[in-house]
Amino acid sequence: MERGASGTVSGLFLAFAFLSLAIGTLATGLLPKDFSNRKWLIAASGLLMVGLTWLTSNTTTLMQFAGVTGLIWFLAGRDIVNCCGRESERI
Repeated sequence: MERGASGTVSGLFLAFAFLSLAIGTLATGLLPKDFSNRKWLIAASGLLMVGLTWLTSNTTTLMQFAGVTGLIWFLAGRDIVNCCGRESERI
């Protein structure tokens, strides 16, 4: 483990990442149904994820790395529903 994490900590990190993905997917349903700027939301989220991905290389602790990764996976979950969900599931 490059950052000094044990197997337990690695498992907790992955659990947090997948929890962030699930929350991002569910959070999409909270947006209003008449939200018409879906493409702009996906583009803005993609740009934010590029910056956050770069930021992961500058983290110095495992908690910082987990927080940034959680944000990336949250945004990814939201974008998956917007891009790939059925028409009734999209915002």
